[in-house]
Amino acid sequence: MVAFARRAVLVLLAVQALAGLLWTAQQLGELPHYGDSNEYLRLAGTLRVDAHRGILYPAFLAGVDRISPGQTMLRPIATEHPDGVPCPVPGGVLLVQLLQLALCGAALLYFFATFRAVLSDAWRPSRPVMWWLCALVLFDPLVAHFALSIMPDALALAATLVFCAALVRFGLGLGAPAPAAALLLLSFLASATLRPEKGWVLIGVAVASAAAWGWLGRRRRVAWVPRQVLVSLGLVVLGMALAGLSQRAVHRDYGRPGQAEIVMNARIVFPHLADIHPALEPSTRALFSEADLAEYDKHVLNPGPVLRRVAKGDREVARRLTRELAGVALQQRAGAIAFDTVKDAVENALPGLGWYGRLAAVRVYGIRNYASFSRSDGTPWTARLMRRHHPRSTRAFVGLSALSGAVALGILVSLLVSRRLRVDPQGWAAIAPCALFALGNGLLFAVHADQVNPRYTIGAGAMQLAALYALALAWARRPGS
Repeated sequence: MVAFARRAVLVLLAVQALAGLLWTAQQLGELPHYGDSNEYLRLAGTLRVDAHRGILYPAFLAGVDRISPGQTMLRPIATEHPDGVPCPVPGGVLLVQLLQLALCGAALLYFFATFRAVLSDAWRPSRPVMWWLCALVLFDPLVAHFALSIMPDALALAATLVFCAALVRFGLGLGAPAPAAALLLLSFLASATLRPEKGWVLIGVAVASAAAWGWLGRRRRVAWVPRQVLVSLGLVVLGMALAGLSQRAVHRDYGRPGQAEIVMNARIVFPHLADIHPALEPSTRALFSEADLAEYDKHVLNPGPVLRRVAKGDREVARRLTRELAGVALQQRAGAIAFDTVKDAVENALPGLGWYGRLAAVRVYGIRNYASFSRSDGTPWTARLMRRHHPRSTRAFVGLSALSGAVALGILVSLLVSRRLRVDPQGWAAIAPCALFALGNGLLFAVHADQVNPRYTIGAGAMQLAALYALALAWARRPGS
């Protein structure tokens, strides 16, 4: 029976990889129309960004446009014709998709090669299996979907994978230090100029990893290179300085609120404005109609437009109102805000479970009922865009992926319960940066807004998926494990 189960897992994961390849090929040349996509295309034409956008992705799009034949893609792309048929997209979009898939694939190979060097013989994948693992993660529905989108998230995923792997190689002394140091700096710079907030997460990862390795070195005799770890900290500080200089050189104010205002509105006040409305000062209370309260609390993207309308476009008035609303919300709803933040942080740190769990909830309750208890997460919109062009094959592929992930998770649980999964201290030292990234990234986005969005957590999701599939294949191929 066990032998049959092992063979069944191998067949399932082979079908999963092949189905992912075919589904991705089917989607090539067709664009998921995210609202931010046209903004990035516009920014690629000016190469001027504000504090909310990194410069690297617009520069990447501008570079691809220069080498693409045919019409330029640096213009708004219509979502669909009036009859509902998706509009064709410029030829340059296909080149963007192919490059993003290639860069993600290369990053995954480097990531798997790094961990192959530190795993024990019982769990170390062969080179062909490493390519198999790369295909399983690269052609996962979420990873492939964002690699096919005009969005920076797939490239940010690639940069994060390279950063964590290079940090492990450099800090633990695996191989030649110079290439690892160069990749560490370049991947950090790429992350911080693709999504500016990632720089702060990766600095935290580097510092916390150094502390973890120091502790493991003293208590568990883990081999690490303190001098190179100190150099790695210097490299991330240098990378942050370079990223800041590059962002400042191309900065343009587009009139959007600052990060502090966004956090106060999207995490602290939303979705509590109607609840705290009676506690506001009378003059402030009079500014908001019942319709304003309902609109503000309906979706995490609504507070900004509502405040601009209430403040009649005066940014200083909007800032003052934001501070007042946040102060009252903290007084009235501090417990609920703290609970929601912790809950979102946990879900962000374990994004695969959250993604498939929310998909199941949408299917069971229907989109309208689901929206009544989850006001502003990105799951329904991402799923809608994912199946926009080929709904039947997408539903089948996502269902197969859920099954494969569940089987791999079941194998992990079985190994843990039976105590057959043993990780030596050197393995824990290698895992530390990935685990710390998942925690730090999850906490950052939980604090940033009352919203769970799969695009913000695909880096952690890809790392966890890589670990699950690696364990499943090792279990299926090694009857003694």
